[in-house]
Parts: sequence; C-alpha cells; structure tokens
Amino acid sequence: MGAVLMATSAMAGLVATPAAAQTASARHGFDIPSQPLAQALMIFGRQAGLQVTAEGAVTADKTSTAVKGELAPAEALSQLLTGTGLTFRFVGNGVQIEAVPRSSGNAIQLGPVQVEGAAGTSLSGDALLASEGTGSYAAQAVTIGRQAQSLKEIPNSVSVVTRQQIEDRNINSVADGLKQVAGVQVVQYSLGNFGFTSRGMNITTLQVDGLQTADTQGAWTTDSFDISVYDRIELVRGPAALFQGSSEPGGAVNLVRKRALADTHVNIMAQAGSWDRYRGELDVTGRLDASGSLRGRLVAAYDDRGSYMDHVFARKLVLYGTLEYDLTPDTTVSVGAIHQGGPSRPIFGLPSYDDGGLYMGRRSVYMGSLWDRKRDDAERYFVDVEHHLDNGGMIRLRGDRTDRAYNFKSGAFTDSYIDRATGDVDIQQIAGNGHSRDEAVDLSLTLPALFTSADSLVVGVNHSRNSSYTRWIYGPVITRNIFDPDPTTPEPAFEDDGPTTSRTIQTGLYANARFKLLDRLTLTAGGRLSWYKGSANWQSADSKASARLVPYAALSYDITPELSAYASYSATFVPQTSVDRDGNLLKPRTGTLYELGLKGQFLDGALTGHAALYQIIDRNRAMTDPDYPDASVALGKVRSRGFEAEVVGEPATGWNVTLGYAYTRTRYLTADEGLPGLVFAPGTPEHDLKLWAVRDFSKGTGRGLILGGGVNVSSGIYAGSGDLEWKQKAYALLSGQIGYQFSERFSLRLTGENLTDKKYYTRIEGWSRQSYFGDPRNVMLTARMGF
Repeated sequence: MGAVLMATSAMAGLVATPAAAQTASARHGFDIPSQPLAQALMIFGRQAGLQVTAEGAVTADKTSTAVKGELAPAEALSQLLTGTGLTFRFVGNGVQIEAVPRSSGNAIQLGPVQVEGAAGTSLSGDALLASEGTGSYAAQAVTIGRQAQSLKEIPNSVSVVTRQQIEDRNINSVADGLKQVAGVQVVQYSLGNFGFTSRGMNITTLQVDGLQTADTQGAWTTDSFDISVYDRIELVRGPAALFQGSSEPGGAVNLVRKRALADTHVNIMAQAGSWDRYRGELDVTGRLDASGSLRGRLVAAYDDRGSYMDHVFARKLVLYGTLEYDLTPDTTVSVGAIHQGGPSRPIFGLPSYDDGGLYMGRRSVYMGSLWDRKRDDAERYFVDVEHHLDNGGMIRLRGDRTDRAYNFKSGAFTDSYIDRATGDVDIQQIAGNGHSRDEAVDLSLTLPALFTSADSLVVGVNHSRNSSYTRWIYGPVITRNIFDPDPTTPEPAFEDDGPTTSRTIQTGLYANARFKLLDRLTLTAGGRLSWYKGSANWQSADSKASARLVPYAALSYDITPELSAYASYSATFVPQTSVDRDGNLLKPRTGTLYELGLKGQFLDGALTGHAALYQIIDRNRAMTDPDYPDASVALGKVRSRGFEAEVVGEPATGWNVTLGYAYTRTRYLTADEGLPGLVFAPGTPEHDLKLWAVRDFSKGTGRGLILGGGVNVSSGIYAGSGDLEWKQKAYALLSGQIGYQFSERFSLRLTGENLTDKKYYTRIEGWSRQSYFGDPRNVMLTARMGF
C-alpha cells in the first residue's frame, strides 16, 4: 500500500499547477509519532503548512504510521497513511484525504492525485470530526469523553444522531432527535418542554460541547434546544459522572455545535407541513481573510407552527454566530453566541378517569383559554481555546454561560379527574415566571501515545454553577367540559404564592487513561473527585459532598480488527433533598452500572454497530420512615436490567440505515409498602424497536429518486396507582418518504409520519394532567439548496 501511495504522490506532480507542485515538493521537517489518524493529520497539517480536508468517516478507528525526517509533504503523507486504506490528492493550497476506491476484482485501482479548487471540510479542531457533509448516519468519532474516539473505542453503549439523520428525518429540536434512538423516552411536559430517560432512568444534564447545562424536567422550563446550530447529538447510556459530576444514572447527552469552516458554504432549507407548520433555515460559513485563519459562521432559523390541537401554536427565532481564529498554527480561539426564543400557547396534557380509563375522544381537544400565552428565551455565550502540542496532544479551555427565562399564563392546567357522568374537569388557572443561569468552565489536557500508539490520557478540572428562580401565581378554579371545552373564559386576577430559588455549585478533578495491555487487550480506567453544594429556599440545610470519588473502569478485547468485546463499570451520585427524623438531609443516592457488550465498525467505518447487556442499581433512594411517617430514610433501591442493539450507517452505496432495539426491565427492590417487585419505570416500554432506511439513487450521479421509510414498535406503557392501571397497549407507527435530488445543490422531500393514523398515547400519568396523545398522521415537504 505504501508503494502505491508513493506512486500516486508522484503522479500528482505531473498534473499540478506550478504553485501546487511547489507546495507538494517543498521539504519540511516532520516528527509525527504513530497515533490515532485524525490527530496525526492535524499535526501533519501544521508541520507542512497545509490545510488538510476529508470527506466521510475515513479517519475513524485508524492509526497512522510514524513519520520523521526532512521530507516533501507527499512523501510524509504517503508514509503516514501506510496501511490505512486511504489515499490523498493535493487541492489548491491543501490536501484532501480519501478512501481508496473499491474495485470489482482483487486489484486496487487508484485514480490520479489531482490539484483542484478547495473542497471538503477543514480538519482544524472539532471540524475534523463533524458529521455534516459526510452524507452518512454513521459517526466517524465522538467527543463526549473530552477526546476524539471512534464508537468502537468507547466501552459503553453510545448512539449518535448525525447531521444527515437530522436532515433526512426533519429533526428540529434535541427532543425530536432523541425520539429516534431506541430505548430513549422523550417525556413531554408542555408544548415544547421535554425530559429524557434512558434505561428507565432520568437524564437531567445536557452537555453542550462538553460543558454541562441543567435540564430541569418540568412544564415551567424553556423549550427544547433547537437543532439548527448543532452538528450532532451524542448519547452515552448509564451513569456518566466522570466528566459531568453529580447526575442521574440514565446517561449523558452531548450537543456538538457546528464549527466555522474555511471553505464557503451557503445552505438554505424551507419546510411546510400539516397543521400550518412552516420553518426556514439559513446557514452560511466561510473564511473571513485570505489565508482562512479567520473563519465565521452564521445560522438563522424561524419556526412558525400550528398543532393538531385546537388554538395551539408556537413561534421561535434562532440565531447563532461564531468566529474562529488561528492565533498560531497550533492555537485556535472560537467565540460565539446562540439565541433562541418566541411565544407559544402552553398545554399541560390531558386528564384521565379515576377508574383506570383514558380519554379517547378528539385528539384536537384544547382545555385552555384564548388568553393563554407563554414566552421563553435562552441565550448562550461561549469561548473555546485549543492548543495542539507537537506530540499530538491538546490543551483545551472552554467556558460558557446560558441564561434562560420564561413567563406564562394558562387556563389549561387541569386539576381533577374527568367526571365519568358529565365530562367536567376542574381547571386551576395559573401564571408564573422564572429564570435560570448556567455557568461552566473546563480545562483539559489530552496526551496520545503514552507507551503505544493506542494509549491516551485525559486529565482536567471543571467547575459549574446553576441558579434558578421560579414564581407561581394562582387564579380561581373553574370547570371545563372535555367534550365541549369553552376557550373564551375571561382572564382572571392572579394571587402571588411567592418564589422558589435554588443554587448548585460543582467542582471536579477528573482523569481517564487508555492503555494497551496486550496486542488485543485495552484497559480504560479513570475517576473523578467531586465537590458539590446545593441550596434552595425550601430546604432545611444545604446538600453537600466533598472529595467524593466516582470511579470508572473497562476492559476491551479486539476479536477482529472490526469487532471488539468489552466489560465496563461506572458510577454516579445524586444529592437528596429529603430529610430524616432529625431534620438532616439524607445521604446521596448512588448509582452503579455493570455492562457487557460488543462494538463493531465495518466497511471502513461506513457501518457501525453495538450490542450491550447491562444492570444499573440505584441505592439510597428516599422512602418513608416506618416509625416517623413525616420523615424519610435512605434505604430505597431500584434496578434496571436490559439489552440493547443498534446498527447504523451505509451497508451499501446509496443506502443509509438505522436499526435499534432496546429491552428494558425495571423493578423496585426496596421501597415503601406495596412497591417492592413492581415496575419502577412503567413509562418506559419493555420492548422498543426503531427502524429507518433511505435509498438515495442520486449517489454518484448528482440527481435521482430518494425513497425512505421506517417503523417504530413499542410494547406499550402504563401508569399505576394501587390496583388501578391506565394503559397504552402495544402499537406500531409507519413512516415514509419520497423525494428527488435535482442536482448536487437542490432537493425536495415529502415525508409522512404515522401513516396509518394510529391513535395512541406517548405519555400516561393516570391523574389530572400530563397525559399526551402522539401526533396524528401528518406530512412535511422539505426543500434544501446549497452553494
């Protein structure tokens, strides 16, 4: 392979322009140890003074060959890529990395290396790992662990929703994206407010570029983050306290923002769909100086949508701007801001009957008033400094601040069961406002190739603060009939009930190391020392944890170059607010995960897959003190066991597929009377299967038909109270898509969801509110244009 690559390098000199040929032949001093290929290419770019670009997941899970000496860039790159199955070509003032074309026979055929105009995506910093532009559902790498790793290298169950999935599935929010992942439940609280669970356990923290932001679950928070500013969604299942401190054991979600690129791109999207849903997006990026050292990106989106529910609407404006500047060839600074906000008419779900029955009338029923309004706004400001070391390591300093605020008034807050005889429901008219601030900073050092090319070490320190203010105001209780609700009731006078406030401060020291013990055996070990303090005006004392150690350990074994097996252990802790009989806060809950799994990366990274068996134990949960009913004891214990499997990517040219299955079984082990042995998370289906596939006939030709379709199957959910159960039985949802790629720049797609118009509930609470129908049959037409 090395000889073939050298031959193609020599051919480049025959077709190059004089300037490009001089770039390709000028000799430089190179010293690049063997290490993960993505990092080696960044070092090569700096030492050669060239911009390196790549298309597709070509660098994932590949290791470079060491390069040292005075060499021409073509010679150095040929050595670097030896054995990787990749080739290259000089493009303007840079070089582009590509997969070696496959042939129908045994011989490998390489086309000539050419010099052309600039193309591709810059490999500077996180842009190297971007999923946008790859056209694939398979992510080439993730960064949720503070360093770039392929999915196969991470000894945990990990899923990624890439930019291609986001565009193909018309995903417009983080909630929409996580709905596509098997085993993840998106729990609706209001029109645009959602919480998340995985493996039957809550996820209460979102990371944005690795910095944590509180994701308070409830109807009072601001809307789910819009997806237009993000490249991908990364999800790691199970306790993930190593990098984010105290957190629920469901997992961690990391949103990776789009980066400014040196090459100019303009992308426009417009949508129109059922129930007067309209959306437009503009995304512009490119260099702001001749050298490309200063780059910028601007994203704007406007979303104006009605609903299948009467009188319900939401409007939202999203703005994102970022600048990146290369202070030196080794140091890049990125700054930016994100705004999201707009008005809506809030909802709080539907009530149920007190005998275990669910409302099965019109899905369009609206239980509020025409004066109901909500306004929410969120702003995020960030700075990110990366300094690359000569050995392929990196020092990174990141900081951000997120401010969120909302105010609302509503006559839709149902506050009783449905009267079986009359259909009447009590309505608690309510108003309120609130705001929160999240601040976070993280300093990390990544070192590759400690003893072997597969070794790595990440050490760091992070600090975060969250403060929140919430104020409720109540009006008189009125009655509305669920079969004929009157939305014209007048707006009442409201009575202030006083605010609630809370504040959380966390600091942590973390380290995570990866060592090649044997040729095929790798040890990953790490830990975090955490300091935590939480206070609130309703707590009798502060919640505290000091120098609390949270460990992590895993072993991985490479069965073949494409397939590995792993066993892992991780933990987390969650401070509590309940008090014992002496008025003292209970000790923190602790969560532990044991996981066994397989990871695979096939077809040069175009297809990825994993399967995992797991058990999570959540201990020290608050339960009623049997001797003092008004107090609690930290003796509760719950368990989640299950199995997950996922295959994602391109099994053949023109195909993109995502197939996932999750089996989840949760139980109370120790709990209040009547609960032990019962299901802990009845809102999580025991069986959850999700399939989506697209066949794009335009691949390779630039124009052609696009066909897609999928099915989501759920074994059902329920809510229980004593001997009563409110139950949604098993159901399947069908979706389909037809489109046409008219050119490389323009496409149209028509997508249909719930094609059989299945009537079902996505959430059931079995009380006075917060039960939600799933969307009826609907369609969306999407036009995309790029320059």
